[in-house]
Amino acid sequence: MPRPLVALAARLARLARLAPVALVALLSLTACQEAAAPRSLILVSIDTLRADHLGVARHVNDATPYLDVLAAEGLVFDQLVSPAENTLIAHGTLFTGLSPAAHGAQWAGDGRVLAPAARTLAEDLREAGFQTAGFAAHGDWLNAAFGMDRGFEVFHSEYRGAEDVLAEAEHWLGGVDPARPFFLFIHLFDAHSDSGPRPYEAPEGFAGLFTAEYTGPLADWNALPAAGSAFLQGVMDNGLKLEAPERLLLRNQYDEGLRAVDASFGRFLQRIEPWRPTTWVAVTSDHGEEFGEHGRYLHSSLHDEVLHVPWLLAPPRLDAGVLGPPRHVAEQVRLMDLRPTLVGLLGLPPAARTQGEDLSAWLSGDAGDCPAGPALGYHSVLRSDGYKLLVEAQGLRLYDLTKDPDELLDLAAEPAQAERLEAMRAELHRLARLDTELATLIQNEAPAPAPDLQASYDERLQALGYTR
Repeated sequence: MPRPLVALAARLARLARLAPVALVALLSLTACQEAAAPRSLILVSIDTLRADHLGVARHVNDATPYLDVLAAEGLVFDQLVSPAENTLIAHGTLFTGLSPAAHGAQWAGDGRVLAPAARTLAEDLREAGFQTAGFAAHGDWLNAAFGMDRGFEVFHSEYRGAEDVLAEAEHWLGGVDPARPFFLFIHLFDAHSDSGPRPYEAPEGFAGLFTAEYTGPLADWNALPAAGSAFLQGVMDNGLKLEAPERLLLRNQYDEGLRAVDASFGRFLQRIEPWRPTTWVAVTSDHGEEFGEHGRYLHSSLHDEVLHVPWLLAPPRLDAGVLGPPRHVAEQVRLMDLRPTLVGLLGLPPAARTQGEDLSAWLSGDAGDCPAGPALGYHSVLRSDGYKLLVEAQGLRLYDLTKDPDELLDLAAEPAQAERLEAMRAELHRLARLDTELATLIQNEAPAPAPDLQASYDERLQALGYTR
């Protein structure tokens, strides 16, 4: 039994023997002690989670009922932007609050380790006295070889399902010192495409939940020459076109896997209820997934189906009103803003060496406008003021995300947008230059060694759909 439950059971046994006056006094003392207890943090990254597939985003399938319940307890950020389509690179930004160029973690080529001079959220909290642990389900990238374990006293990463990851996290929670705060990072991989027969393989009880009525050419995945992620990569490599029913099938298969992850996470939330009075819970993602919206599948472009990810933020139960009423946050924020914001919400000194902004004062109503700035991606995307500039080999693309959130109407050639286009291109170049200068400073402070990668590394990544 976890320590909080043991303590609760003992407390109830003692209460049964107390007189009414003593009982009231003890309850009051207990409430005061809990109110003064340090706040902890659980940060969950659900790999490949599209923001528009949540129930709170009014998605057509009921794929996230438990996440929707959590969302109703706090804030839903409707416009959170990731800087990358890659798990390692995006998590580098999540942990450090730095852009990909600045934090340096990179999988391509020989790979690069997180810059030694970059500081992580786990390092912030461990230095502040937090107990720290991370449990990740991406064994190739979220590991010590790339520096992803920095600041964690306990860090375990290997490919496994959500139930196993969450069981490990729960076991660790059962051993924490209740007198000290903790930081628990959890990464779940189940919604990601894989190398099984279907690109998105939900477990028994969820497979067929949204796809049972499909009878088209992809009904028997075992009859296809390639399966899983390899099939979708082949579709792109060969310039094939999937029809609308097949694209919908892929979406629905993905939602089945997402529903399974949601169910596992929901059960986890119920089991850790004893920690919730004093614990912040944040849920986000590294990138989304494509289902042919721009002729792409998996997650290989920089369109919003990939870069627009969710962020749910639920305060401790004892601090339910600290951020005001539960609500949607419409302003654009960035994945790099999470580290400084979470540090701020925990009442710690400002996070050092970060490009992100601490949104904690703004979220609690103690500041004016949202301090988060434009979102930059790979020095080829600028998302700002409701518009998005995308620089591709074929030229520039400009989208009005307010009127065209699906990025279907390119405005780059419109004369009325010429001034905006030029201003956004100049801003993109300016931010990229500053980004590069910061990267040079950080990377030169201490050289990062090349990671020790296994011989089958590239093949395994291709099987998971990571080719760019």
